[in-house]
This record gives sequence, C-alpha cells and structure tokens, in this order.
Amino acid sequence: MLRKYRNKNSLSQEHVSNCLNISRQAYQKWENNDVNFNISQLKKIAELYKIPLHMIITESYTYY
Repeated sequence: MLRKYRNKNSLSQEHVSNCLNISRQAYQKWENNDVNFNISQLKKIAELYKIPLHMIITESYTYY
C-alpha cells in the first residue's frame, strides 16, 4: 500500500526515508508490512503523500 503512494508521487525509497528520518532499509520494511507503525509515523506518511490518515489505516487492513 505504501509502495503505491510512493510510486504515485514518483519518489524513491531513499527520498521518503530521508523525509521520515529513518533508514531506507527501515522504510523498505514498512512497505513490506514487516513492522507495525505508531500514530506519529502514520501522520508523517500521510502528510508526505498528501492523503488522509484514515486512508492509510483503512487500506492497511485490506492488505492483510
């Protein structure tokens, strides 16, 4: 789900990880749903991709 938004915005994993102040490897785990997010991380992602926070939460349940 995060990969979809990153690609839609033509951003690299490196760019997104820098914006979120995490390593590229950590962000890659986020895209692969290998970790759980806390609310502050989700808010940063929503702001970066300019989407409502509830969309990330709702779509993440669709992928499980």
